[in-house]
Amino acid sequence: MNIKELRIGNLVGVTKDAYHSEKSGENCFKIEQILSNDVKFQGFGHLEHCKNLRGMPLTEQRLLDLGFNTNYKAGYIGIDVKHTDFVLTCPNKGKEKYFMWEFKQAGVHLYVELKHVHELQNLFFALTGEELKFKSELLTAINYEKNNRSSNNSTQR
Repeated sequence: MNIKELRIGNLVGVTKDAYHSEKSGENCFKIEQILSNDVKFQGFGHLEHCKNLRGMPLTEQRLLDLGFNTNYKAGYIGIDVKHTDFVLTCPNKGKEKYFMWEFKQAGVHLYVELKHVHELQNLFFALTGEELKFKSELLTAINYEKNNRSSNNSTQR
């Protein structure tokens, strides 16, 4: 994998079986630090060379985990960002093989094919200035906020 494609916070897989998660059946890691040809994963103390990295295939289930809605409209999957829709076309059997982001305005038509989660993360951030968060990250952040609020309220009494 080309290290220049990656940003801190991207989700990637590792080709080595040593990191295979027994719970989920896949190895998905969040990048915490990027060096010249190595990355460090969140929760791991060592570096991994970029030649051992692989993109996590972008699937409908991963999009749902990122907060996308399959009921956006026929043939599309979308998410609301700052009251603006960020929409991907769903792959058609026989035509497109991957999800695509499309932009149509004033006669300009742009299409970006998205094969991997990190590609979507990078495009989403470039267009919206916000990071995509998996539902588990959102729940952790919400619980953290609730716990902080309740501890602040109890100390103020």
